[in-house]
Amino acid sequence: MLPPHTATMDDCCRLAEMLFGATTDSLALTIGFLEIISPVKLSVTAVYAATDADSNAVSIDVEQIDAKKVAVPRLTTVSGALPHTDEVWFNENGGRAAAVFIRAGRTRLDSAYTSGVKMIPSPAALVIAHPGHELRLHHWLETARPRVFVITDGSGSGRSRIHSTIEVLEATGCTAGTIMAALTDREIYRMLLRGDVDPVFAMTLNLADSLIDDGIRAVVADACEWYNPTHDLCSVMARLAAERAGLTTGRRIACYEYAVTEAASSRGETLELDDAALSRKTAAAHRYEALSLEVENLIARIGDDALRREVLRPIATDLELLQPRSKPFYETHGESRVAAGQYDTVIRYEQHFRPFVATLIAAVRNAAPAARD
Repeated sequence: MLPPHTATMDDCCRLAEMLFGATTDSLALTIGFLEIISPVKLSVTAVYAATDADSNAVSIDVEQIDAKKVAVPRLTTVSGALPHTDEVWFNENGGRAAAVFIRAGRTRLDSAYTSGVKMIPSPAALVIAHPGHELRLHHWLETARPRVFVITDGSGSGRSRIHSTIEVLEATGCTAGTIMAALTDREIYRMLLRGDVDPVFAMTLNLADSLIDDGIRAVVADACEWYNPTHDLCSVMARLAAERAGLTTGRRIACYEYAVTEAASSRGETLELDDAALSRKTAAAHRYEALSLEVENLIARIGDDALRREVLRPIATDLELLQPRSKPFYETHGESRVAAGQYDTVIRYEQHFRPFVATLIAAVRNAAPAARD
């Protein structure tokens, strides 16, 4: 990547020799094209130089290259991912190089150039309820490198799993957010049962401030699946934070959800994983014993091939309380645990979750804007 106010030079003849093993003498015509894709509009000046074959005289031409806004397929390079946005600026023949194609008699495209999903705006944030959820979007982490926020430590199984998520983030080049395992599973369940909204309210405001400070343009969060109340609460918190941040800055933040415990949706921005990407994804999951068991249970429910698809489904930022069509899984699961003597109380949607979320929504929407520098 070139920083501002710098330049790069491309020798078409030398590039042709490197790519095709041909000397300029053996090519009837050598033409080079430099194509630039950027998430912001660039000011590009191109300087063209040519040497006369007979007199060796050098001619120079200077031209200002105009940019145009276009829709492009997803681009990745060997060294990493390009910024993914709904709209990108395209300059041809000069500027900040994102993808370079050399044409000399025939066309050869970079083998890492792949077509596919029109990715969500960048920079993006991922908000998850428990450590391990990030693995459902492992390849998206590799390509988009979002800032990641984790609500709980995943200690419902007995011990914190946040270290595994931190290692996954480091391996995929992602950045940890300001919220990383702020609560234990027991703490958040206790808050839901008691209607203790204050800690979650404070965390939601913290998340909104982070979205503003980091210039986040898209938020991805756990889908509301009525499987685990913390997953569903995470969805509410993420959308509330995005709404608050958007109202504060005057810039709408797009919201997306992804399937946590179910098969990926058939609608949305989709990443189809090749064998290499799927192998990295499953290897990351099996590196940690607690996560490995969860992945095996997930595969048993939705099938191994379902992990090849990572889908980010757009959802409305304006939050309305959803109503489950049937009794949530967490209620029936809780009832079996109470019967077995493992739980004292069942978290109920109508009795606990719904009034908790209604109070949270009102508190966040009525909160005074934070003082900002």
